[in-house]
Amino acid sequence: MVQITMCNILENKMKALIISGFIDGIKSKCKSDYLTILNNSEYFGALSCCLPITLDQSQYEIIIACDSGLVWAKLLGIHPTHYIGDGDSLNIESNFVKQYLIKENIEATFLPVEKDASDCEIAIRHVCRCNFDIDEINIIGGLGGRMDHCLGNISILEQFNSSKLKISFCDFNNNLFILQPGKHLIKRDHFTYFSLFSAYESCHVEYVHNSLYDFDDEIITNTSTKFISNQWNESVVEICIKKGSLLVVKSRDPVI
Repeated sequence: MVQITMCNILENKMKALIISGFIDGIKSKCKSDYLTILNNSEYFGALSCCLPITLDQSQYEIIIACDSGLVWAKLLGIHPTHYIGDGDSLNIESNFVKQYLIKENIEATFLPVEKDASDCEIAIRHVCRCNFDIDEINIIGGLGGRMDHCLGNISILEQFNSSKLKISFCDFNNNLFILQPGKHLIKRDHFTYFSLFSAYESCHVEYVHNSLYDFDDEIITNTSTKFISNQWNESVVEICIKKGSLLVVKSRDPVI
């Protein structure tokens, strides 16, 4: 199986996977209630073909389902190692959830509904606290839908991303990640466009090559749309960052 390709990473890095409680568009494909899905093995992997990436569970040291991410994990053919959530989006009787987690041998952390961080942010902190060798965290979902949740997750990228830890978000139509100074190869995968933004006030990009709109020596700010909707001329685009942090958005027209 092909590894998940959410940014330009080394194959020997230690990874964690988080399945968000919100994946834009998945409910429209989900015709059954959550209880039915969790109770029936035939739903396992039913929607895995909808993702623009291929998931290989064996490449992850830890897999966390956040809240109703427990249901989405089953539809995507993923077996979580951990569950973290307050249960507000699952809307299933708590005793059933606890019994399901025991039966599936999933380690659980139950959170209060009222707290100072999202389930997703707490899941990231859990990975950072308990797994010091993790180099990369891939998050499925967390984009689209409520704008406050979407912007909150982009702020998570800015908060945690560093030269030592790579975090990315991916759903059916988008893939977001931040790049630090240096040379990077960005694969097309099944996406059509890539857009560039400064993660902070400005980012100095030395060049972008192998794209429809190549350029050299540009200062990208977070107040311009000049660098959106570029495309690949080849299967890989090369980006060289001189200074600052670059937010990259790979996208395609909605398929779900």
